[in-house]
Amino acid sequence: MGKRAVQSFAYSLSEGINQVVSEDDEYADDHPFVKAQPDMFRDVNDNPNQIKAPAKKGKVEQATAAPGEARNV
Repeated sequence: MGKRAVQSFAYSLSEGINQVVSEDDEYADDHPFVKAQPDMFRDVNDNPNQIKAPAKKGKVEQATAAPGEARNV
């Protein structure tokens, strides 16, 4: 399973080079950045912004009234 960065951050490599990880970049579970900063990543399947299908069908209310019909408010 992949991991997605929850926010952008910079990570210093051992050679003194800075690597920038951007928000929503995806990395493998065993990537060194993920292992070094696990709290900066979440599972790809745990994305709270992921669009999901409705859990169950609900009753759909009629939006308009028929002629002469009054709503109880």
